[in-house]
Amino acid sequence: MIKKALNEKIWLISLLILFLATLIYLYNHTLKFGVWLIVIVIFQILALFLIYYNKAYFNKLKIEKCFVIIASFLGIIYILLAPLFTGSDEQNHYYRIYEISQGTIFTPTNNNVVGSMLPVSLQYSYILGGASNTNIKYSNIPDMFKVKLNSNIVTQYGLNWHQFYSNTALYSPIVYIPQSLGFNIAKLFNLNVYLIGIFGRLFNLLFYIIVGYLAIKIAPKAKMFFLAILCSPNMLSTATTLSADAFTNVISLLYISIIFYYIFNKVEISFKSKLLLFILSLIISLSKVVYFPIVFLLLLLKSECFKNTKKEKGVFLLVTIFSSLVFSFLWINTTDNIFNISYSNTALQKQFILNNILSYILIIFKTFLNYGFDYIECLFVGTTMYHSQLKIPLLISFSYIILVILTLIKDNNDNILSKKSKALIIFIALIVIGLICTSIYIQCTAQYYDVANNIIEGIQGRYFIPIILFIPYLLKIKPNKLNYSNTLIYCSIITFNTIVWMFMINQFI
Repeated sequence: MIKKALNEKIWLISLLILFLATLIYLYNHTLKFGVWLIVIVIFQILALFLIYYNKAYFNKLKIEKCFVIIASFLGIIYILLAPLFTGSDEQNHYYRIYEISQGTIFTPTNNNVVGSMLPVSLQYSYILGGASNTNIKYSNIPDMFKVKLNSNIVTQYGLNWHQFYSNTALYSPIVYIPQSLGFNIAKLFNLNVYLIGIFGRLFNLLFYIIVGYLAIKIAPKAKMFFLAILCSPNMLSTATTLSADAFTNVISLLYISIIFYYIFNKVEISFKSKLLLFILSLIISLSKVVYFPIVFLLLLLKSECFKNTKKEKGVFLLVTIFSSLVFSFLWINTTDNIFNISYSNTALQKQFILNNILSYILIIFKTFLNYGFDYIECLFVGTTMYHSQLKIPLLISFSYIILVILTLIKDNNDNILSKKSKALIIFIALIVIGLICTSIYIQCTAQYYDVANNIIEGIQGRYFIPIILFIPYLLKIKPNKLNYSNTLIYCSIITFNTIVWMFMINQFI
């Protein structure tokens, strides 16, 4: 009991020290906000006090329900603190979502231009914000807020940089369903351009919370590990902008959770679950092609999970994987014109890879040797949030990584997977990593750097989150001597997010 109290006190004191250290850091690096500082400090103290005072309640509450409470509360604050268009390429996501909400599934590519006929007011609101993700401040919001949506005055988007959204035009409309729903509801109430975007953010967060809740609930192990990832500043900042990545990450977690639920519980897969896995397989194949190999996790399912054992399993796997592959290739074919118009060096980069396979593999290795540390740093916090505007210290980023590791250690469940199953998971992970590297190399690096560049430029740590979700099923966690409660994890998550809020306010004020 004494040891537990000591651990908890040290833990809480460490959080407060980290919080105070951040204040000192900001003070020494042009601290800009005054009254906000007092508000944040009071919030942090009250949050820790209220959660820890009610620790008996939070320790007993199911982890998935705690996720809903924490993600909802933190998510709303992220939406309010970040001005519209400050998310990474958020204006491009806005244009793509708007055209989808109008019923345009495939972005037109007429006369060597990628873009739809969209209201001028969308672009005007962005220009009033500074015409750049990194220029928008709180002082711009009143002017941006005055811009009414006028759907009668339209122009051809894609003609200049302010209207450019070729990168998000490559995305399937599947990943924008929540945001599009928010846009349409906002338009029903004749809301302005700014509030339409906020509604899109809200529905993105709502979807993230609902699917995240189901994924954590279904997961057979490492529930706290998944909560810590989904509630990390990087993931929440993505889920509270118009980004499509939140959809992909949370759907991947749900898919993984369902598969391993049946593997660990050794029960027969119901018809509803098979139908859900089939639909989710199609969704993943349409979300981002690079994550398509995740579908092959289906191969881990045992024959005993199917009523007619091997025959039924074979049919299910064949139909599901083949259908997913077809859907993936069909979508790739629809984006050929976008690549030809906006990414003219793609074909040259593909040719280089095909003609120099060994050299390209060395380029991948060299990239990870040069940037691997940065990818790890930016997994959960890092410096890539909000278009790389927040200069979060390494101490904060790696402290959160330690927190995630501690949540993994906290899970004492044995791992029942065979070596062959683990080898398949690792192989799938490597293929996904290779596809991520290749997609960025042929799209971003070739266009904005150079064909045959000796380093892959443009990869961000958060792209590897779906791979990180495999980790609990690859490790056998032994019982540990550290005795810490769920409440301490929740307090830590809130503290790290509060710290990020300080950097956000300091940047946008």
